[in-house]
Amino acid sequence: AFITRERDGLFVNEQLVRGGWAKASVRGAEYTERLLEGQKQAQREKLGLWVDCSVQQEVADDDQFEPLAGSSFEYNKVTAVRSEPSLEPPKNPGDTKNCADFADWEESNRFFVKYYPFYGDVAKLDRDNDGIPCPGLPHTSNPERWMPKQQGLPPR
Repeated sequence: AFITRERDGLFVNEQLVRGGWAKASVRGAEYTERLLEGQKQAQREKLGLWVDCSVQQEVADDDQFEPLAGSSFEYNKVTAVRSEPSLEPPKNPGDTKNCADFADWEESNRFFVKYYPFYGDVAKLDRDNDGIPCPGLPHTSNPERWMPKQQGLPPR
């Protein structure tokens, strides 16, 4: 979707891309060039998604921030190291779980989403093949994390 703010015509998608908070979409032919140019600019300036996380970066003094007790925070120093995700698949758990092994749907969905891309529905948690494992379980044990039960992954 492409979004333009009505009051001033601001092209929100372009602003997000130029700030490094989104990648250019090449689906909308009329905006492709603008979005790709914005992405190139963000990459050159190392903004947002394009920041180099492997180096220490200086930050401004800010006496409005107090570190948590026991933390190793030092003012004016931020060290961020990005590690690449492992490309190795997790060990196949086999058909070792069933819906009764999970406290709630959220827990069963985490298991399902972790293994499905590599092994399919190895534990047969999605009996009707709709992409929703264990639909009979209560949604979550934490009401603040409630979200609709929805397909975690596209069917294979």
